[in-house]
Amino acid sequence: MSRPLLPVPLTLRRARLSVLLLEGLAEAAASFSKGKKLALRLQQELLAAENGFDSRTVLKAVEELKEAALEGGFGGLVIIFDELGKGLEFEARYGSDDIYLLQELAEVAARSGSTPLLFIGVLHQGFEQYGEHLMASARKEWGKVQGRFSDVAFLEPPEQQMRLAGQAIGALQPQPNKKLRELAQKAAQGLMELQQVTKTIGALAGDAAPLHPTTLIALPFLFRRFAQNERSLFAYLLSGEPHAVSALWATRKNQELIRLADLFDYFVENLLPSLSRHLFARRWIEVLDAVQRQPDLAPGDIQTLKTIGLLGILGDMGALHATFELICVALQDELDSSEVRASLERLHQQSLIVYRNYNSTYRIWEGSDIDVEAILEEGRRTASASLALSEILEKHLPRRPLVARRHSFGIGTLRYFELHYADTPGSVKAIKPDAGGEGVVLCALPGNLEEAEGFKTWAASPEVTEREDLIVVIPQQLETLREAAIEVRALHWLKETTPELRDDRVARREVAERLAQMEALLSSNVEQLLDPRPLPEGSQASYWYTGEEMDIPTPRSAVQFLSEVLDGLYNESPRILNELINRRNPSSAAAAGRRTLIEAMFDPERRHRERLGMDSDHFMPERSMYESILREGQLHTPVNPYDEASEWQFVDPPKEHPTNLTPVWNALANAIFTATQPLNVATLFQQLNGPPYGLTAGLFPILLAAFMQAHPDEISFYRDGNFVPEPGIADMEVLMRRPELFAVMGSELKGARAAVIQRMARGYNTEPALVPVVRALYKGVKSLPDTAQRTKRLPEEVLRLRDSFNQARSPEQLLFQDIPEALGLPPLTDADADEQQVETFFDALNAANTSWAEHAPKQTNQARSTLLNALGFSPNKQGWQELIAQAQELQERPLPTSLIPLINRLSATGDQASVLDGVLALIAGRSPRSWTDADAERFPTQVTKIAQTYRAAAEQLGHATPDVEKQKTQYAKHLQETLRPKTLSQTDRAALRLALLQLLQELDDTPDTNQA
Repeated sequence: MSRPLLPVPLTLRRARLSVLLLEGLAEAAASFSKGKKLALRLQQELLAAENGFDSRTVLKAVEELKEAALEGGFGGLVIIFDELGKGLEFEARYGSDDIYLLQELAEVAARSGSTPLLFIGVLHQGFEQYGEHLMASARKEWGKVQGRFSDVAFLEPPEQQMRLAGQAIGALQPQPNKKLRELAQKAAQGLMELQQVTKTIGALAGDAAPLHPTTLIALPFLFRRFAQNERSLFAYLLSGEPHAVSALWATRKNQELIRLADLFDYFVENLLPSLSRHLFARRWIEVLDAVQRQPDLAPGDIQTLKTIGLLGILGDMGALHATFELICVALQDELDSSEVRASLERLHQQSLIVYRNYNSTYRIWEGSDIDVEAILEEGRRTASASLALSEILEKHLPRRPLVARRHSFGIGTLRYFELHYADTPGSVKAIKPDAGGEGVVLCALPGNLEEAEGFKTWAASPEVTEREDLIVVIPQQLETLREAAIEVRALHWLKETTPELRDDRVARREVAERLAQMEALLSSNVEQLLDPRPLPEGSQASYWYTGEEMDIPTPRSAVQFLSEVLDGLYNESPRILNELINRRNPSSAAAAGRRTLIEAMFDPERRHRERLGMDSDHFMPERSMYESILREGQLHTPVNPYDEASEWQFVDPPKEHPTNLTPVWNALANAIFTATQPLNVATLFQQLNGPPYGLTAGLFPILLAAFMQAHPDEISFYRDGNFVPEPGIADMEVLMRRPELFAVMGSELKGARAAVIQRMARGYNTEPALVPVVRALYKGVKSLPDTAQRTKRLPEEVLRLRDSFNQARSPEQLLFQDIPEALGLPPLTDADADEQQVETFFDALNAANTSWAEHAPKQTNQARSTLLNALGFSPNKQGWQELIAQAQELQERPLPTSLIPLINRLSATGDQASVLDGVLALIAGRSPRSWTDADAERFPTQVTKIAQTYRAAAEQLGHATPDVEKQKTQYAKHLQETLRPKTLSQTDRAALRLALLQLLQELDDTPDTNQA
């Protein structure tokens, strides 16, 4: 009698096959006395193992158990893997190479001879179906492994599965009514007449309602080919998935049959991702493409289209064929339907279906001539040869930020690490954040254990150790990731190099479906890369930081570690809990609120009021910023906290405050007050943006404005290199967009410089500090008329002084170096004050300022004198008054049109300076306050022309200049004394009158020698 075989039964779970088999061997060995010792050793090996076992170890254990079994009276071994599919699913996802252990077991079993090793695996489908998410090359390898086994197929006949489906349907509530069952029987009778079903299946139709008979027939074929046979079939019948039978039945109050179109919808809704990699994927996509190509199709035509599509798929499997009669039965439960015929004609006219005469069937129009799989195979070869794995991931996966959550919540600033990839260790200098992150998590992609060890050595090297913003992660398993990445790259390559896709909707959709599925798979594998847990949950990734391997056992501890790293890097970061503004790129609403807030901070009145004068009942964005930054941070406080009516002021923040503003405030002060030249604002922000402060772009302008307001007399502000005496919102608006255009600088005074500041402050009645003194100087200079700013008719030292103000680069350099040099004096230093030097400086400055200030009044007085001389009046105040008096007399007399404006200006009311300014502006075309030197030179010529017209008109109206009037009186007296007209007779009077007229005529005819 033959000896029995020692059974090694195993019900597999999702774990490594080598571990599961060793567990089964240990349990089987423990079941008989000869195997106890072996069982103990195997159990110890299982406890010590971390990453599974290689095939040699497992095969050796199999051989040892077989020998022990022979000694124990057994004739050999029989290893039974129930639920082998679960083990294959694990291999497909994590790629541990244990698939080849099955191949070696098959080879050992084939050579076992008289002491047999029998290996049996029970699974629902072929190896390749469990590896559907693998690359094509990997699926081929799995197919080869399956080829080492003899397949013993257990396939229930379709009739049996239909009967099971009918029995399962009996659980539906409410039960189908009699009318619906009769309708199903009618459709089954039609199918029998078409010889599509046997009488046995036809008899099932009533019991299987609400399934339509064509749906019932389709179930075993479709679920065997495209899903997991009975498991998926019963999920369709009884689960609550979208379009499943039970879900549809609950919505169909009128008790309608569930037809082929409903079954099509179920597959598309729930199984399309897995279908996209199937050999028949295009047949499903063709139907979807046809429906989408004509979005205005009537509901009935859509049902017809889906029915033809599903019948076409079933026809390829030898089940049902899309003949006219069968389509009618599937849609209308009769062999001929005018409604179905009309629907077919409409679809045919729209080129959505074609009729094949050779077998009298309809089919969805095949709109694709592209062999996607053939092109993809070429793409896989190209991708694996041309691009490294890291390049594929960087190119085709969106850069995912790894947020330090706990740190971000505590600080109020979103901070994260960027995920980068590396195939080999490289230069640390090239590894830096490029998308706004605070650090880099570098995921190594070693090809084997030796490369992984190389990464660990590199991670402990000095150049990596110095990088406090770099975390190196070294995973242990990459094979599945590598294959998924190559597939994604191949699909993108196909899209880029196949122009025919543009006009091929079916192929384009097929590629899109594949790409979506593979990108999802790739993203899932990348997530697993960073998981420190061992397989199958993670990749047993090790984390390295500053040269040491960190103790990080779980994904949660990995996320916590990111926060711990940033806590150390940004230990002096301010804590501002305002998500509107404490960010890198504020929204448009937040930017507008920030502008309004800064405008209030620079307003001379509002900055001294509580809440900067904001309405206490309204919480606009600027109000929330004020409360969370200025008020909470105690940067804006009352001068007298005990007085409700007290003014408010900007001050330095308190130490040890929850907002932690002191470190960044001190950094601002140190940078500004120690600078030997103006400090660029963009450079200053860059310094504060990095560790240890991490000041965001949203906060920086507000803190800078607060600092300037807290130190208004010590900060000098520059725009485009020029000193801005009184910065305001217009400057800050530009600064928020272009900080590189601005600079700031602090000042510290002693020696002669301090003496000058003290004396000037007393003279200008301002604060004894550099900025307010220079601001007062600028105010005086800017008050001078434009003509004083333009003229070159000034002493050389005054011209140099003016240039020093126009070209000033800093208040310190202007006051202590540029102005003294312009006056011909040495610069003022911070050495001990020399009273004589200070006195000489002020004497020269006052003299220059006086000369500069007197230019405009002197020029105006000279112009007035020129005008009075031309009109025949004395060039003094009396002459000006006489001219005005004469103009007022002439204002009511008839005058030439060209003179009226002048007479009106001279007769205007107001102060004499304004009248003079108006008269000179009329003659010269612009106010004397704005004259250039050219205007002053042209003025005498312009005066001469208008003076001639004025004098002629005045004489005709009996008015003359004061000199002429005086001589007229003298001539009249002389004539009266000489001629004695009172004693003349009538004849003498007539003769005298004629003589005087003749004399006047001769005077008019005689040329004016003075004019010549």
